[in-house]
Parts: sequence; C-alpha cells; structure tokens
Amino acid sequence: MCLFLAQVIGEDPDNPVHWHQLGLHSLRAQHFKTSQKYLKAALSRFKECSYAWSNLGISLQLTEEMSQAEQVFKRALSLTNTEHEHAIYSNLGNLYRQMKNFDTAKAMFTKALKIKPGYAPAYNNLGLVFV
Repeated sequence: MCLFLAQVIGEDPDNPVHWHQLGLHSLRAQHFKTSQKYLKAALSRFKECSYAWSNLGISLQLTEEMSQAEQVFKRALSLTNTEHEHAIYSNLGNLYRQMKNFDTAKAMFTKALKIKPGYAPAYNNLGLVFV
C-alpha cells in the first residue's frame, strides 16, 4: 500500500488527501515521526483539514510531545464541524488522561458524550480515567 500511495503522490503531489493517507499508514505502522512528516505535508496543502490536525495530534502524543499535541488538537477543534467534534474531544481527553490531568480529561470526555451520546470510545476512556 505504501508503494501505491507514494506512486499516487508522485502523480499528484499537491493532493492533500494522498499525503494524509500516507500519514495514516505511517501512524498505523507506528512510524510516528514519518507520519508527522506526511501529515504536515497534507496540512501545508489544506490547512483547514481537521482530520489531519487531529491525526497529527495523535502522532505527537505518541511521541510524548504533549504540549504540541495539545495545541494541534485545539487547532483541530477550531476547524471541525459538529459531525466530528466528539472524536477530537475524546482524543484531547486521552491526552489529558496520559498527562494525569484527570479533571480536564473527564471534562473532555463529557463534552464528547454531550455532543454524541452513546459514543463508546468516550465512555471507555472516561472509565479509564476512573481506574
């Protein structure tokens, strides 16, 4: 798949979707620095892509770059529509949970659940806060 994505990018290097997909592939393969490079390339081509901002936040969090991850998640929130806002709040809650800022984590998961009642990942992560 990576070879295919690289070929597609070679054919259309200005398409942010292809860069984002390559970033997701690298994130899934746990090549976090590489994923950050590709996600930043996607964002340089489409600065308002809340998905790419949120995925960049996840990658930064996984490399223990907490302050940058927080800024990136907040940027994603500022750009998203209400359809995806719950997932970004949940991601931000995970960041705060990892930072042991449990009250703020609970608040983020609660916001996610207020926006999308029944959102299982937020319930799961809220449970982890209480653990």
